[in-house]
Parts: sequence; structure tokens; C-alpha cells
Amino acid sequence: MFFPLGLVAVSSSVLRASPRLEEAGRSLGRGPLAVRLTVTLPLLAPGLAAAFCFVFLSAATELTAPCCSSRPACRTLATQFWAYAEEGASFGAAAPTRPR
Repeated sequence: MFFPLGLVAVSSSVLRASPRLEEAGRSLGRGPLAVRLTVTLPLLAPGLAAAFCFVFLSAATELTAPCCSSRPACRTLATQFWAYAEEGASFGAAAPTRPR
């Protein structure tokens, strides 16, 4: 369900990374693993971070799947976020008012 969100962010990062940079790292005498760790991974890091954020936010705020597939008393991360959002909406009503 959340795989396409992560895939889009990572694939755009992979497409932007030039293969010539890996070739340059290999021509300097580094092994394939060292080139992947020192050249490719830093190029992919922003896309990986964005994919993690997209998937985490989507999974954390997904309410329909846990509500439909769990017991009524079951507390999941999504139902807790929903409860906190509802509590946050009533902060204005709970605030003290100034007498006029």
C-alpha cells in the first residue's frame, strides 16, 4: 500500500545519480562496495530520507485499515494520532476566557 510512495522518491534519486560518478570512483582504485558506500549512497540519501518520511507519515496517519481490521479496544499508532488530533481541536474551547 505504501510501496509506491517510497518507490517514487527513491527512483527519482536514482535517476539523478550519474553512473559516471561510480565509474570515476572505480577508476581511482576503489572496490565496488567502497564506491557504493562513499559515492552512490550519499547521492541517494536525500531520496531515501524523503521516501522514509512519505511512508512514515502515510502509515502513521492511515486510520481506515486499523479501524476496519482490529478490535474496538485495540490501540494502534494511527488511532492514537487520531485521538490526539481530536484532543488538539478542543484546546480553544478549553482555554480560559477574559471577562468583559
